[in-house]
Amino acid sequence: MAPDSALAALNLAVVGHVEWVSFVAVEQLPVAGSIDRATAFLEEPAGGGAVVAVQLARLSGKRVRFFTSLGRDATGERSAERLTELGLDLEVAWRDAPTRRGVSFVDRAGDRSITVIGERLAPLGRDPLPWADLACCDGVFVTAADAAALQQCRRARLLGATPRVGLPLLEASGVSCDALIGSALDPGEQVPAGALSRPPRLRIATEGAAGGWSEPGGRFAAQALVAPPVDSYGCGDSFAAGVMAGLAAGWTAAAAITSAPAAAPSAPLPLVPTPALTDLVLHQQQQPVCLRIQQPGLHSEGLLARTVQKRGAQPNGARQPGLQQGHGSCLVVAASHAALQARC
Repeated sequence: MAPDSALAALNLAVVGHVEWVSFVAVEQLPVAGSIDRATAFLEEPAGGGAVVAVQLARLSGKRVRFFTSLGRDATGERSAERLTELGLDLEVAWRDAPTRRGVSFVDRAGDRSITVIGERLAPLGRDPLPWADLACCDGVFVTAADAAALQQCRRARLLGATPRVGLPLLEASGVSCDALIGSALDPGEQVPAGALSRPPRLRIATEGAAGGWSEPGGRFAAQALVAPPVDSYGCGDSFAAGVMAGLAAGWTAAAAITSAPAAAPSAPLPLVPTPALTDLVLHQQQQPVCLRIQQPGLHSEGLLARTVQKRGAQPNGARQPGLQQGHGSCLVVAASHAALQARC
């Protein structure tokens, strides 16, 4: 399906951070003293800013501006190159500091545990970036910034943010967000009553499978999964991207919340690891699937990377019985090293 025409007309941007993440699939999450064997391995630029920006690019069908900060190192250069491939136009404040990395373990049930390595690098208002361009944006979402950068972001028609930006920073900036979207289950994303003297016009707090609530609006239910979960990494950020796109398009808050899971049912496809050695179950998005498939292995020489860009393309041509191609459908890919080499 082509992107919604209302979304395709939007001029969107994201201001935030990047983490180069190693995704490691395991049978169960590590416990103290254990030695475990990974079943799959994948590395991609991730982090809330990158996830939201890539999803917005997918939903709108056009390139999205991403204001970020990266270290002057090989990891930063790899992140910039890959994010550009994923449909982003980067505005980078380069730092003489290491690019933040992370490790995300995901078990067979799709639960994950994340460890970040290094300091989060954020774009700052004093950085020589084209901040004035944000005034022409229909919507800007922020995951990392300082007070001066937030004030620049407020020039956009619609401003959304995650509470992880920091409540003291939001308060110090004097900025009021149109939408503040975060997890009600994450201690780092709590917004106590009265914490902000300029509260957001819309507050959304998600609760995983229990749905969540919005103020104003009340509780909302989670949509049922159409397939077993692969990985929960980035789901909240993907939801935020869907809501942000809907609000920027002029939808009501209720419509944006209801449509967000359907528009972004999982983390961006290139940002999730394969769950097993041969089978890969993925949700098809609103537009042609652009799926980065890797032959799993723990060593770089054992990885095979290919890109399948045709709608519904699968290395073995198989489709899960009973599911029709289109919005919200599932594809099952049985990928072998030889099959990928032959078809990509």
